[in-house]
Amino acid sequence: LSKLKVEFGIIAVNKNFNQRGFQLEKFLYKLFLLFDLEPKGSFKIHGEQIDGAFTFQGTDFLLEAKWKSQVDRGQLAAFCYKVESKFKTAVGLLVTIDGVTSEAISPDFKSIIIMDGLDLVTILEGRVSLPDLLFKKRRRAIETGNIYQNIYQLQ
Repeated sequence: LSKLKVEFGIIAVNKNFNQRGFQLEKFLYKLFLLFDLEPKGSFKIHGEQIDGAFTFQGTDFLLEAKWKSQVDRGQLAAFCYKVESKFKTAVGLLVTIDGVTSEAISPDFKSIIIMDGLDLVTILEGRVSLPDLLFKKRRRAIETGNIYQNIYQLQ
């Protein structure tokens, strides 16, 4: 984790948003690999970009990584469409370093969960494992419909 923590810090100071986003995808691949979540790097299918994929507790997740600004409702809707247009049991994880806008969350979004920068820092500091955090987020979303709560809101 310490190597990934340093890498995360290096990415954070990159002022080129496109490079930073691409570096975030690679970073997340390594993080998911570290926790044995069978990651797959970014790929294109039918002209749409998927930032990655992984398997958690027998469920396949598609990954969307954002490190530009807060994610808005349109970006969330677009990712939900990507997920929901795949196999019926597909689920998505949106990793957004800067969080989401207050208008973004909707009860219509039922196929994704969201992780933010605070969640990532908590993992990198060893205060929670990635699998434990994914489990808590998915459980909360299933129980309440709330797809976006950071680690402290899940306690």
